Amino acid sequence: MNYNLTPKQRDLIKDIVEEVRAGNLEGEFNVTWLPNGTAYFAGDYWGKKVFGDMSRINLKALEKEELLEVVDMGSGYKCAPKEFAFQAIDSDFGASIVPSTATSGVAVQVNDVVLVQLLEGYFDLDELRELCFKVGVKYENVGGGTLFLKCQNLVSYMVRRGRLMTLIVTAVKERPEVDWSSLH
Repeated sequence: MNYNLTPKQRDLIKDIVEEVRAGNLEGEFNVTWLPNGTAYFAGDYWGKKVFGDMSRINLKALEKEELLEVVDMGSGYKCAPKEFAFQAIDSDFGASIVPSTATSGVAVQVNDVVLVQLLEGYFDLDELRELCFKVGVKYENVGGGTLFLKCQNLVSYMVRRGRLMTLIVTAVKERPEVDWSSLH
């Protein structure tokens, strides 16, 4: 997929994805601007990264490229990186995996139950923690006292946020020897 982004816009989405993956920035965050144009996060940001040009124009450009969800709240923007953002970063903006809806208009149905079973069968708790990190989810926020429940909750979390393909792509990269064809 070709992205029509400036180097500053690419750096901005890289910074956002890195901070989400590191757990320093929630998957959904608010950006507000001071009268002088300086952007800041309205809410909790735990990182120390100085973000590049987080202008309205750059955030809207990322939205146009399907990398960031942006909602104008009047006093600022509510933003959330989309599935494609993580894929674009992982592929260095190269040939990222595109869900079939983007190319053919037909959605691929994923069997969530089978995905949970595959994750439980091929990842232990420590490996699931690493998988959560790689998809930008705080492991501590994935409820469940057993491996099965944690896998089930992770899948549900990703479905609710429209990021299931990110989880699948990452799991496939981590376990290329597994037959993932039973997912659909």
